[in-house]
Amino acid sequence: MHKVLSFPLGIDPAMLMRVLSQMQIVYRINYQDDRQILMVEREEDVDNVREIFEQLNREGMLPERNQISLYPTSTGEFVRTLRRYPATLSLVVMTLIFFPATFGLSSSDGSLLWLSRLTFVPLAELGGSPIFGTLADVFESGQFWRLLTPMFIHFGILHIVFNLLWVWEVGRRIEVICGAQRLLMLVLVSSLSANIMQYLFTGPSLYGGMSGVVFGLLGYGFVWSRMRPRESLRLPDGIYIAMLVLLLVGFSGMLDLAMVGAVANGAHLGGLLAGLLLGGVSALGGTSDPR
Repeated sequence: MHKVLSFPLGIDPAMLMRVLSQMQIVYRINYQDDRQILMVEREEDVDNVREIFEQLNREGMLPERNQISLYPTSTGEFVRTLRRYPATLSLVVMTLIFFPATFGLSSSDGSLLWLSRLTFVPLAELGGSPIFGTLADVFESGQFWRLLTPMFIHFGILHIVFNLLWVWEVGRRIEVICGAQRLLMLVLVSSLSANIMQYLFTGPSLYGGMSGVVFGLLGYGFVWSRMRPRESLRLPDGIYIAMLVLLLVGFSGMLDLAMVGAVANGAHLGGLLAGLLLGGVSALGGTSDPR
């Protein structure tokens, strides 16, 4: 192995590791005292990797560990944030765009039509009461988007804010380490698993939210970080413990009473199982760490 450079232990090399992996450059990062030593297998890669490091550093793509700001403090930092997490940002924006559709729940002017296009099964109103179709209706009519769109339904400001904060916090970590394509695949599979599981639990009913996806992101991060510790998402263990506690308390029925409404426990479980599975598959067969 050939030494390229050394840099402080406090610098997070996640983006550098992702770039080198995509370029199929075989590398290793060793640790010595308070420094990280970057080495490559081929001598002809040394100068190129050095230039890559300097460019990423100039563009602010090598932040301090656990210091990635949710709230940029300057215009330049805000632009870099948008460039750094395009998939996560797109998911947040799309969810906000669809949020007004939920207002149809309390409207009598026909706007229920917008909400009914996002539900897992067809939804209509008859005599002031909701009438649901079945999963068979979805397949027979070819409305396959319904298998995913319930993740865009949120029942209030607190519901959407809570979910999107978690999507932003965990999703951007997965995106910068594993790539935008894998993040999007994880979101789609987690959403599909969450929606189907909730349907199996409750049958035709009104449910939605990004929480199933959030459980999928956390499940993925838990497995990935333990199987690939050098590329860990660096989320505190307390978050994973809280996730498990929330799931168990949800199935106990206590949350339904505390939140004055039904909690989609099936969606939480479905999303979590999908995330755990994809985390394991990605860690075993992924290409982000060629060492």
